[in-house]
Amino acid sequence: MTPPGFQEQVAARVEADARRFERIAAQLRLVFGALGGLAILGNWESNTAATAWIASGVFAVELAWAGFVFVRARGGDGLPPWTKWVSATFDVTCVSALSATGLFNYSGAYETLLAPVFVALYPPFLLFTALSGSVRTALFAGGLAALERLALFGYIVHNGLVRTTDQATYGTNAVSVPDQLTVAGFLLVIGGLFAALAALLQREWHHGAEETLLKLEAERQQTQLRKYLSASVADYVVHSPGAMALGGARRTAAVVFVDIRDFTPFSERERPERVVEFLNTLFAELVGVVFAHGGTLDKFLGDGLMAVFGVPREVPDAAEQAVRAAIEMHACIKRLNAAGVGGDHVVRIGVGIAFGEVVAGNVGTPERMEYTVIGDTVNYAARLQALCKDLAQDLVVSDSVREAAPDFRYLRMPPVKVKGKSGEPVIWAVTDRI
Repeated sequence: MTPPGFQEQVAARVEADARRFERIAAQLRLVFGALGGLAILGNWESNTAATAWIASGVFAVELAWAGFVFVRARGGDGLPPWTKWVSATFDVTCVSALSATGLFNYSGAYETLLAPVFVALYPPFLLFTALSGSVRTALFAGGLAALERLALFGYIVHNGLVRTTDQATYGTNAVSVPDQLTVAGFLLVIGGLFAALAALLQREWHHGAEETLLKLEAERQQTQLRKYLSASVADYVVHSPGAMALGGARRTAAVVFVDIRDFTPFSERERPERVVEFLNTLFAELVGVVFAHGGTLDKFLGDGLMAVFGVPREVPDAAEQAVRAAIEMHACIKRLNAAGVGGDHVVRIGVGIAFGEVVAGNVGTPERMEYTVIGDTVNYAARLQALCKDLAQDLVVSDSVREAAPDFRYLRMPPVKVKGKSGEPVIWAVTDRI
């Protein structure tokens, strides 16, 4: 699913690519204009003065426009749309004007129509137009080139400046009408090919923009997910879009509830800033332990938290990892007490763990959803955590946890009534290194 405003962001990036290529085209125009000016200077004596001066003027106009486009394209606002059409017109008309300078040269109209350099200049300038990524502008440029070439040919023929023939002719004896029509057709074909290139550029820019934005969105989501999931689980979710899909799915998982003991008296006598700092320190350690064992942070619960092992990614030893994480959490609390995190307050936690079937999925409204787990196993884990005080234990687990993770030392608790459970379920306390 794409994020809100995705298509608008894609369009903005495509427009930025178009501006970048317009700057490249402007640079190429400047290079061609400069090279053309140097060529005129280098061959000044071999042309008539009129031809040399007119050609110099044509290159000067092209350089001036190219410079204007280059400067404007570097600005933050980019170029207005009409500049593409003006650029296409300048490019084509400058080449046609250069062709017309042959009328004032020694070979006259024959040079204008038959000199290959003039025809060869059209494709590079048509390419500059295609670099804007506009199919219509490229087609316009190709059509304009063919039209101007035919107009120049018609002017020359109308004024009797050359002899014409219906046969293919080379040299200065006559100009072949079919050849000149072929040149015009060639320019139309070139315009069509460059229009296809412009369309290809547009597709590539669009595809590249989508890929970049989707990658950035995935990285953003991954950053967000890593606040609640371990790095490996976050990577799994990002690359498995269905892992946290809408709706619910039945899964087998270990649910862990953690509560900070005697937190209320501590919060009443401490400054709010100090309380927040204290909680952040504890949660950073506890969540780090959850992640280290492949668990998922489901939510914070004021002065506690809820974690799940086996959701959204299946974990074969979910119950064992949950118990190991709980044992390590107690070890972390001991280290924090030794470091004086709570000052005179001795920090203790109570942990309840249940193992069984849960329903995992997104719960909430279409506007605000939260991925979580629900079911009897979740409720049971919360009840077990609440029983820690009554049973004077720090880690209490269900009988299913003991069966799924037998490699720990357990102490069976006296029969006790658990809300939501019929009879008196078997409950165990974990005594390994607690």
